Formats: sequence, C-alpha cells, structure tokens
Amino acid sequence: MAQMIMVEFIGSDYTASGLQQMVAQQHVGSFLYQDSDQNFTWPNNTLDAIHAFSAKATADAPIPPLIALDQEGGTVSKTSTFFGPTPSAEQLTQSGDPNTAYNQAKTDVSQLKQMGVNTNLAPVVDVGPDTTIYGPRIFSDNPDTVATYAGAFIKGLQDNGIPGTLKHFPGLGSSDGVDPHVGLPSVTKSIDDLKKVDFLPYQKIIQQDNPAMVMTTDVANQALDPNVPAELSPKVISYLRHTLNFNGVIITDGLYMEGLYNGIARPTINSPRYV
Repeated sequence: MAQMIMVEFIGSDYTASGLQQMVAQQHVGSFLYQDSDQNFTWPNNTLDAIHAFSAKATADAPIPPLIALDQEGGTVSKTSTFFGPTPSAEQLTQSGDPNTAYNQAKTDVSQLKQMGVNTNLAPVVDVGPDTTIYGPRIFSDNPDTVATYAGAFIKGLQDNGIPGTLKHFPGLGSSDGVDPHVGLPSVTKSIDDLKKVDFLPYQKIIQQDNPAMVMTTDVANQALDPNVPAELSPKVISYLRHTLNFNGVIITDGLYMEGLYNGIARPTINSPRYV
C-alpha cells in the first residue's frame, strides 16, 4: 500500500522532516519537492545539495522511488530556485511552433535530472481562456491547440527519460472558477460538450504520445459523477480507463485540497497523493 503513496515533507532536513523514516521504514513509493514546503532552503539551496538529498532517498528505498516536481513553467516553475524562470504554457503556444514546447521540455529534463528528480507532474491540458484562475498555465482555449502543444511537451519529456503527467482530469478549464485548493469547483457541461473540448486533448495525446501518467483532480464533474469529486470517483477512473483507454499510472491531485472535505477537518501531515 505504501508504494502507492506520494508524500510531501516540510523543511530541508532529510531525517528531521520524517522523510527518511517514510522512505526507509514505511516504504512510501514516491515524494514531491515543493518550494512552499521549504524543501529548497539551506542547506538544500544548491544543485549539488538537492541532488545528494535525492540520492540519499534513493539509496534508502527498498524500491527506487519516484521523485517528482510540478515543472510546468511560468507561474509554476519549480526549478526556478536553481535555474531561473521558464516560459509558461501560454507563452509556448504563442511561439507558434510546437517544437518550442518539445525543446523546452527537453531543457526541463536536463534540469530535473541535475536535481535528482525523475518524474514531472506536467503538462496542464485543461482547455480554457487565460482569463480563468489558471491563466497562463493553460496552453489555449482551443482543444486541438492544447493537444498539439501539450503533446509536444510530454513527448519532449518522455523522449529524454522523464515520465510526464497530463492534468487535471477530467478538466478544470470550464469550471465555475472555484480554486480547488479552497473549495470544490464544478463543471456542468454535457458529456457531448466534454468530449468535444475538455476530453479531446486527453484522447489525442493518449493515442499518439503514450503519456506515463494522468492526474485526476478535485472537481465535481456533473456529467460523469455529480456526487463524488473526480479524483475519488470510480466512475471518473472507469471513463479514463475504458473510454479513453488510458493504461498508464493514475495519480490523484493533493488529498489536502479543501474541496474534498466540505468543512470537515482535512489531513495536515505529509499531504499525500495516491499513484
């Protein structure tokens, strides 16, 4: 069971943070680096140090762990502590050339490997205008354009040795604007409209580029399951598996998202995701 859990940890001390115990004794299968968790503070604020930190965890793990980062670019550029800013999804689309997205992903791979990171929780394939709360994290409001540029990005990752992750299934681009970190967004489109827009990038990229992972998220998708948030819904997982024919790894979004709990106290320790 622990092999299916991805944890976060607080601070930059391998032992005091509890990460060493989780990896070496509890056998968690993966962990996520986060700036907001102070993982890159001193003494982990150099490339050599963070690479050594990753190597310690790998050496302590009975099975080599997935070591992940959300490296989308733009406002979610988690390598920036070490390498500076990178272009957003929207900026990659504005280049007019999908090879720009491929080459940026190739650059990201080089940087991630220097950090000892072996998994990228990107790209975003939500479809919507930049006026949504997700802004430049979204490639386009045109589903074919999203499929083209996100497909090039994930191909650039995976051609160069880093698994990528399509997110946030079943789609946040047409949600009601509630931030899933603080509430449960809702999508009320019909299934026919979802197939034409929100699901189209998944369908195309799954068929063409064999993505390693898909992340489900905290959203009430009324057409698929009006009663259960998508990342906890067997109906949503079944649609992804049996209608879109995805046979890779499915990972949840953060299980500390407020929308999952509807006012009930949420978990606060080592914020898990499930893979």
